[in-house]
Amino acid sequence: MTEANRKTVTEIVTQKLAASGPEVFDKIVAHLTEREVQKRVGQVIQVMTELDKLESQYLRMKPDQKIRAVDGSVVSEGFSEQVFQNREKLGKQIASLEEAIRDALQNTKFEKLEKVLRGSQGGDKETG
Repeated sequence: MTEANRKTVTEIVTQKLAASGPEVFDKIVAHLTEREVQKRVGQVIQVMTELDKLESQYLRMKPDQKIRAVDGSVVSEGFSEQVFQNREKLGKQIASLEEAIRDALQNTKFEKLEKVLRGSQGGDKETG
């Protein structure tokens, strides 16, 4: 390569770099947007995992009191007050997680989702 060609390449590179401002800006915006999208995806997945656990616990809760006939057959089943309250509390937690996920995915509002995550990490617990 001659000195003239090398200088030409160097000049071209310098010119392109000088004009690369908008391209650099676009790439920064794309990178930061993708990073935020990945963060939000992780948050939704984390809350969905917690929701699965709570739903599983809810479904495992069975009546803990039985009324039996004289022959020993079960006539009726029900929940004790404590189990009933625990089940009701779990149902509210499930509804709260479902609402947070729905708000995030349908309305692009992640505030409830972030609040739920802070609560599950020992921050402010959401009451009701």
